[in-house]
Amino acid sequence: MKTVLIPTNFSESSLQLLKSAVLNYPEDTLHIVFASGYRIGESLFDYMNFSNTRILNFIAAPEYLEVQKKLFEDHGYKVKNIQNVVFTGNNKYAFKDFLEMYNIDEALIPGKGFTSFVSKKCFDITPYVRKSDIKHIEVESNNECLGEERKPEGLLDTLLVKLQLK
Repeated sequence: MKTVLIPTNFSESSLQLLKSAVLNYPEDTLHIVFASGYRIGESLFDYMNFSNTRILNFIAAPEYLEVQKKLFEDHGYKVKNIQNVVFTGNNKYAFKDFLEMYNIDEALIPGKGFTSFVSKKCFDITPYVRKSDIKHIEVESNNECLGEERKPEGLLDTLLVKLQLK
């Protein structure tokens, strides 16, 4: 099983990267970790009351979770688990620990990153992924791969790519 990190802004359009993950890892069973950056306050109260679930309930819209659940059901043969998390660090060392904590093998990142978020406390983790040592595949919004891409190898892969782009 391969664990793939996908940055998200918790919008429905960011879920398109899940479809790209299924296409880019045809031979692997996937564990998907959707992650967004989140700045928690600097007070002791904020640290003591930090809850990943509470933050996700605030920033992830119910519509996003419904579409995510539907995609999980559609791709259940390839995707065994989907997890939503927040990264609260602010440097490359914290991000390295984050990758180790979730056992991330590779990442699938959007080509342009994310600019709009539900909360002003959220931020895009794509720059951290690019600067890290982890292997990543960059995907444009129309699901075209850039950089370290995987090419379709057979007729079935080619058909899947053509269906995905329509």
